[in-house]
Amino acid sequence: MRQYNASYRSLVAALGLGLAISVGAEASVVSGSAQGYGVSSELSAFGGNLGISVPPTPNGASVSSAPPASASDSVLGLEVSDSHSTGLPPTNYALGLSTGLLSAEAASDVDGGTGARHSEASALVNDLGFGVGTLNLLNVLTATVVDLSAATLSSNASVSGEAGSFVASGSASLENAYLSVAGLSLLGLGVNDTTGALVANPSPNLIILDALGITVTLNRQIVDCLFASCSISVDALVVEFTDFVFGGSLLNGDLVIGHSQASLNASPVPLPAAAWLFGSGLMVMLTGNRLVKRPGRACRD
Repeated sequence: MRQYNASYRSLVAALGLGLAISVGAEASVVSGSAQGYGVSSELSAFGGNLGISVPPTPNGASVSSAPPASASDSVLGLEVSDSHSTGLPPTNYALGLSTGLLSAEAASDVDGGTGARHSEASALVNDLGFGVGTLNLLNVLTATVVDLSAATLSSNASVSGEAGSFVASGSASLENAYLSVAGLSLLGLGVNDTTGALVANPSPNLIILDALGITVTLNRQIVDCLFASCSISVDALVVEFTDFVFGGSLLNGDLVIGHSQASLNASPVPLPAAAWLFGSGLMVMLTGNRLVKRPGRACRD
């Protein structure tokens, strides 16, 4: 019995020491990233004969650390359009996207040391105009099936903290933003009842339209946080088309406005020493247990 108690005490000591090593070990934040951009879009209809393709713009606000880094970028404006004529008499179907100043910023202070760190990004879009419709004789987009406009749209995303206590946060804001589909202004969720404008500070992942192949989401957020890593992406406004009927064709793709994302990653907590001690203690206990249960034998000369 004394052998068993000694073995048990050895196991407890091993577990205690292993736990102390595990708790005492610090996981450093070893990398961080952040990115922001104003607009990106991929839209296509009529077998690819009508479409617009806009890569993330501006594309210079992106950082990856360590060492600490920051970046910003801006574009004075964006003007993209495309049209396709079909039918008898011919009808010119068109897509149009325009903006004023686009700007974005990103920063991360990760330096490989211990303690809390921070990554953040933001994006701003001014004077947004987007339309899906037909062109008149003056090649002006009219009879819009989808019409979206806004004075400003912005988003920000940030992750801060250290392993086990990361915190992600994000938000989006819209100023004088209006959306109409098939010539009708939206009413209801996500719309200001007095002015008809989209809500200025939407809650995360607020879907204001999901019908007939078009989905509109305000303040879209995707968060993925674990013990040793955390990331968040925020889009001020997203319009997604999935087989949206347009001029006898199907429109597919998306338009992303005001994108920001941030992330932090920590090194794993070192556990080999604790695991070795645990295994050693367990072996001692099992061996001692066998000795206790083994029947005694008479001594022989």
